Amino acid sequence: MAYKYFFLSSYILTIYFVALQPYYSMEFKNIHKGTQCKCVDGDCKINTKDFFYRKLKSGTPSIEDFRSYDELDKKPTSKTPTCYQVCSYKSLSLSKHVDGKNVLDIYLTTKKIKPNATIEFPFYCKLRFSDKCGKIKPSPSHNDPNHQSFFKSDEFDIKNVTIIAINKIA
Repeated sequence: MAYKYFFLSSYILTIYFVALQPYYSMEFKNIHKGTQCKCVDGDCKINTKDFFYRKLKSGTPSIEDFRSYDELDKKPTSKTPTCYQVCSYKSLSLSKHVDGKNVLDIYLTTKKIKPNATIEFPFYCKLRFSDKCGKIKPSPSHNDPNHQSFFKSDEFDIKNVTIIAINKIA
């Protein structure tokens, strides 16, 4: 009887893992292209339950709003950048939604530091990722303790990003 139960459990477990195989087979060749750095490491996780914020250039999110500095051919200025710097340029900055915290205060910090500066990203959106989008790593900063680095998978498609709300910064 125990043998049949074990066989049935193993069979169900095998079906479960086969069904989730695409979930675990996400690739990050584009992120690791041109570097020895392991940007998508053990600290990176798929997160489909939390909400995040991302700055936007316009009131309509586009693929351009989801391009990393590296994809825009911007590189770290240091002659010998650290892996932290390289990976920062290969990721997208997000702020994780935390109840009771206002992300707008964080975004307006830049405006307070440079009051006459033009805001390059005058909008921001609240969003959630699907399991096909990529992985997220906590990367808190002095200005934003909820800052996250988002590493897009090679299969990233903006259609797999759920936009909850879009707001104007200033």
